[in-house]
Amino acid sequence: MLEVPTLHKIKTDPAQISSRPQHKAAWPHSKRHFIVPFVIAFWFCELLGFVMSTPLSFDEYCDLFAPAGALNSPAELSGMLVGRLCGGNRLSQEKWLALALEFLDLVDIEQVQTSAELEQALAALYPSTLAALQDQNLGFQLLLPDDDTELGQRLEALGQWCHGFLSGFGSSGLSGKQEFSTEAADALRDFAAIVQIDNDSDEGDQQEAEFFEVADYVRIATISLYMEFGADKDQPVIAAANKPGSTLH
Repeated sequence: MLEVPTLHKIKTDPAQISSRPQHKAAWPHSKRHFIVPFVIAFWFCELLGFVMSTPLSFDEYCDLFAPAGALNSPAELSGMLVGRLCGGNRLSQEKWLALALEFLDLVDIEQVQTSAELEQALAALYPSTLAALQDQNLGFQLLLPDDDTELGQRLEALGQWCHGFLSGFGSSGLSGKQEFSTEAADALRDFAAIVQIDNDSDEGDQQEAEFFEVADYVRIATISLYMEFGADKDQPVIAAANKPGSTLH
């Protein structure tokens, strides 16, 4: 049976989650610095009027991250970005790309065979994520493996997403005097509890139903946190690159 901690009763401190161990993927790579090419790719997308109308899937991101030897999963990177956006943090193009590369441990990497698709994917992730959070039809979705993936892997990715969210939200620049609604405080405690869910679970209809219930709870709670802390920072956004050197809104 899927072991889901009793929500709203876990007193885990989200700050403790930063100590969660990380494991570098065992994909071979050599090193070179390539922040500048990522920024150039971002600007090039704009000059061509490039828009990623269909966001990449979890597996597609994995296929792009694997050859570069990325440290963290697409789920954790996405969660980190969403956490920052929900906390009201807004980044310029260059700062977002530098942050993403650092989070993936791809800074100061030499002679990595990066593809145009990887560059475009990271460049487009910020505006497409922000646009999804702003969707008035509540169309925001978590970046998780497909439903046909083994339940244990989906549970692991959900925990990674929540860990990334807590990391990003805690780094978003919220004031230490920030007041939290009861619902927001409960949601953050729940996310910390979900990070600790055992992913060694049996598979079955009941376990699947429980997983979807928890994942949808995270999705709705994320939208609520964005509305409480992040929405007032924004102007309407489209999923395309802004002018070079400007802040993404």
